[in-house]
Amino acid sequence: MSVKADESIKELDLNAQQGKIIDYIYENQDRSIIQKELAERFNVRGAGITSMLQGLEKQGFIERKIPANNERQKNIYVLPKAVELIEDFNESFQGVRTKSFKPLPWRRSKP
Repeated sequence: MSVKADESIKELDLNAQQGKIIDYIYENQDRSIIQKELAERFNVRGAGITSMLQGLEKQGFIERKIPANNERQKNIYVLPKAVELIEDFNESFQGVRTKSFKPLPWRRSKP
């Protein structure tokens, strides 16, 4: 299953870590996610996370906004392109999971 997921992500010119970051932002979009949190969560240094987020922003997966109450901070949000990616992936994964864990038909033993 993860091989198929990795292939899907590669088709979109993303690596696995970028996919995980998009998913993390998506799953936590009800609160303010900042760059520092992502760097700590994914164990990526400042310049590395900055570069990764700039790439995701250029590709149209995320946007960074400066909140009115803190001009030194940028909150990170997923854009519709990322929402579609995550929801399609989750739907595909659920389909594979359902097929993979389908109960085996019960058979009676012949006496």
